[in-house]
Parts: sequence; C-alpha cells; structure tokens
Amino acid sequence: MKSRIVLLFALTFSLMSNAQIISGDEAEGKAILEQMRAFSAALVAGDGEALTNMYTDNAKIFPAGSKILSGDDLKAYWNNENEAEVTSHNLFPEEIHVSGDTAYDYGYYSGTSQDENGETVVWKGKYVVVWKKTAEGWKMYLDSWSRVVDK
Repeated sequence: MKSRIVLLFALTFSLMSNAQIISGDEAEGKAILEQMRAFSAALVAGDGEALTNMYTDNAKIFPAGSKILSGDDLKAYWNNENEAEVTSHNLFPEEIHVSGDTAYDYGYYSGTSQDENGETVVWKGKYVVVWKKTAEGWKMYLDSWSRVVDK
C-alpha cells in the first residue's frame, strides 16, 4: 500500500511540474501551444521564412544583447545562416493568458546547438511573448528572450 501511495504522489508531482496554466479561452491557449511547437520545429529546421511568418507584420523582437528588431531586421535575424546550427529547442510555458484577440505567455526555453567546431552547446533561458490573433491565426507581436546561467 505504501508503495502505491509513493507512486501516486510521484505521478501527481510529475504532472504538476509539467503543467502550464492557461487562463481565458482554453481552446485559443491550446492553439498558441501549437504555434509554439511549430516555432521550435522551424528553429531546428533552420527555416527562417517559417520563423518570420510566425510574427505579425508590425512585430518586434528583443534578442538579448541587441537593439529591438522589426521589419527587415527581424527577417534578417531569423535568416542569418552564420549562426550555430540549432539541434534541439523546447519551450516550457509557465502561463498562457488569452483575452480576446490578444494573449501573452512567459516561461523558459532550452536547447542545443552545434558550433563551428562540431561541439554541442547546451543553453537555456527565459522568454515573454505577446500574441495577436490574425486572420491566419495566432502570431507573435512582441518576443523577448534572454539566457539563464546556472550559478
């Protein structure tokens, strides 16, 4: 009996630690989750056009250590072929809040890249995104991220 209780506790804890909070319209929140998965897939595929198309026409991105980018600068950022090859990317939203045709989410990301020497680089960070619902579905309007370093 004791082992069943421990197993139940472990299962419950693991489900809670992987859960994200969706407030507002749950169906729209799940649609945003799908967009987030598509973003990760496009990033790993190196598909700059797909990444650029995930943003509204007037979107702004806030890469760490850079000025705010929009328009052609945003497109150039995602189409830069000189960057290290991303081999994995995952998003872990803490909260997704939907209110009408606007939403936000924030959380953590992690991934791996292969540098110019073929070495694997592991990285992680935090992000905040403001979403807008368009005729084509949910797109990112404001996208900010920065790495987190363990101390």
